[in-house]
Amino acid sequence: MSPTKEADMELYAGIDLHSNNSVVSVLDEQDRTVYAKRLPNDLGAILAALRACAGTLRGVAVESTFNWYWLVDGLQAAGFTVHLVNTAAVRQYDGLKHGGDFSDARHLAHLLRLGILPVGYIYPREERAVRDLLRKRSQLVRQRTSQILSIENLMARNLGARVGGNEVKRWDAKCIDAMELLDEQKQALKANLVVMNCIDGEVVQLERRILAKVKLRKDFKALKTVSGIGEILALTIALETGDIGRFAGPGNFASYARMVWTAAVNPTARRRVKEMPSAATSTWRGHSSRRRTSRCATTRRSSAGTRRSAPAACPSWPSRRWRTSWRGPATT
Repeated sequence: MSPTKEADMELYAGIDLHSNNSVVSVLDEQDRTVYAKRLPNDLGAILAALRACAGTLRGVAVESTFNWYWLVDGLQAAGFTVHLVNTAAVRQYDGLKHGGDFSDARHLAHLLRLGILPVGYIYPREERAVRDLLRKRSQLVRQRTSQILSIENLMARNLGARVGGNEVKRWDAKCIDAMELLDEQKQALKANLVVMNCIDGEVVQLERRILAKVKLRKDFKALKTVSGIGEILALTIALETGDIGRFAGPGNFASYARMVWTAAVNPTARRRVKEMPSAATSTWRGHSSRRRTSRCATTRRSSAGTRRSAPAACPSWPSRRWRTSWRGPATT
C-alpha cells in the first residue's frame, strides 16, 4: 500500500482499560488490525501509539471502568474523538471460541467502525469534579451516621438507654464523663464523638464549596422552587443529571433515574399468566420442580414394571422447557 493511501485510511481504536495497563487495538476501514499492544497506564505512551498509526483516526472507544477519567480527559485534550463505552450493553458474539483483553479491545473498535457502539455520557471535567465533591459529601455523611449508630448501640448495650441522633450531636466530653460507665466505655464513646465532630466540620466545608459553584445555575434555582426540595436535594438532582438536554425526552430521564418499572418475562410465562395467576410476578421463570411434581406428576404402571411418563394433567406439556426439566415423581 502506498504512503498516500495509508494516510487516507480511516482508523478506529478500542482500548480495554484495566487498573495498571491498557490493551490498545486499532482497525482500518477493512476491519484489519493495524495495531494491537498492551501498554502501561501512561497517557504519553498511549498517545504516542495512537499517533504512530498511519491514517485518520475517526474515534477512540474507551471502556467505562472505575478509572476512566484520566484517559478520556487526556485523549480529549490531545484532540481525539472519544467514545465512552457502555460496557453493560456490549455483548460479544455467541459461540466465540476465544476471548481475552485483545479480543475485547478489538471488538470495541469493530463496533465503533460499524457505528453500533453503545456509548455513555461523558460528563465535562470541571462539572464532574463538583459532582464528585457532592458524592464525597454523601460518603462522609454515611460515615458520620455509622459513628452515631455506634454510640447508640453502646448506650443501649451498657446502660439500657435509648438516645436519638439529634441528642448525640449535642454531646460533648463533659456529657460522657457524667455517665455511669467504665473508663474504657467512656473512651470508646469519646472516640466516636471526636470522629463525628470532625466529619461534621468537613461536611460543612464541602457544602459551602459546592453551593458556591452551583448556586447560580438555572436548574438549581428551578429545583428549589419545588415544594419539599431543599438545597442538598436540589444539588444532588442538578449535579447527577448534568445537562438535561442530553435526554431525548422525559421517559429517557425517568429511565436514567431508575423510576420506570422493569420486568423480565419470557414468552412461555406470558402464555401461562392467565392459567397461573399466582405466578404473575415481575420475573417468572417457570414452576418450581416441587410444585410440578406435586400438582402434575402421575405414574403409570405396566406389567413390565414402573415407567415414568409426562404428567397428563398439565395442559402445556409440549413446551420444551417442561419436557426437558421434568424428572418424574418423587420416590420418597
